[in-house]
Amino acid sequence: MTDKKIRIIETAIKLFAQKGFHLTSIQEIADAAGIAKGSMYLYFKSKDDLLFSIYKYYFGLMHHALVVAGQQDDLSPRKRLIAHLHTHFEKTTEFRDFITMQLKEQFFENNDEIKKYALHGQARLFLLLHKQLLEVYGQPFEPWALDCTNMFKSMVTSYIGLIIFYKKSFDTRELAVYLVDRLDDIVSGLLAKQPKPFLTANEMQHFLDTENIVDFDNTEYLLDEIVALKERVEQLRISGRTAKDIVSSLQVIEEELLKTEPKTIIVQGMVSHLRQIHAPELNKELKRLYALLHAHFDENRGL
Repeated sequence: MTDKKIRIIETAIKLFAQKGFHLTSIQEIADAAGIAKGSMYLYFKSKDDLLFSIYKYYFGLMHHALVVAGQQDDLSPRKRLIAHLHTHFEKTTEFRDFITMQLKEQFFENNDEIKKYALHGQARLFLLLHKQLLEVYGQPFEPWALDCTNMFKSMVTSYIGLIIFYKKSFDTRELAVYLVDRLDDIVSGLLAKQPKPFLTANEMQHFLDTENIVDFDNTEYLLDEIVALKERVEQLRISGRTAKDIVSSLQVIEEELLKTEPKTIIVQGMVSHLRQIHAPELNKELKRLYALLHAHFDENRGL
């Protein structure tokens, strides 16, 4: 996504949050973004198209951030869950205008495309959290995993409400730890009392059917990450041969991502090669890239 397109989206979301979607004109968005009104239509066919792009942009950013937070291999499953939750709170604060806009307008009632995208996006985030809870608490907890995911999601949402509606300022990392501790209490009670699960896979089948859930295409994010990584290699002035190896591998991955049907095996090979290169100053950035590639090429197969 180009810088100008992002600028238009972020400008529009602020105006929609302040004035409402219907009371904000394309001319106002263009003026606030510093571009000609005619140029707007080079990026978005209509205001409704812009609105749908806003949903795709923000849901994509949230999913992107949560996938990265939840796939830090150097952390235990519990610490990854805390990182996931901390990121969720941080991004909620960052995307305050987007959430405010959703609450002001009843888009779901009038736009089936946005309704489908938003509901499927929520389902994908539910599945991401469900998977993490299973990793933390293991197979004995599985019968209650759906119930706990739903309850935990509700707990998180209630605190998000305090952040958004009442502008409460919390230490979000401390809050994440606190809520995971409370989840421990719930899980301990369930394992001790062994109640009959309320939610079952059959009851949630349609909601959890991955074939019905929208995919977040994070190709643009990946390409941005690769460009940033190549720039970082140049800034760090890494030794010639090492820098050349890193940039060449990144270039191959970039070329694959731009293909209609990128070959996973080629990307796997480049990732394996990158893992063997000694470049400690890039460890954080490379781990982030691996997490994004893992999510992009199907979480079940991975890299």
